[in-house]
Amino acid sequence: MQGLLTGFLTEEDPINTILEWLLKEPMWEESKDTWREFMRGLKRRGIKRVWMVISDAHRGIQAAVKKEWLVASW
Repeated sequence: MQGLLTGFLTEEDPINTILEWLLKEPMWEESKDTWREFMRGLKRRGIKRVWMVISDAHRGIQAAVKKEWLVASW
């Protein structure tokens, strides 16, 4: 393993409580394909929508967000 992709998610429930999860996946490289697989993993875990992604300017993240979360702003 050469790297660990991590994601931090906040979600507001009906009582306005913020839930926070740290998601992490081991990957051999940081690329569009590895970030897409990471985001697909989020979907498999039940994440249905992402409205905003905050990250560094890695082009792989940007491309993966555009493919996997069509309504999300980066």
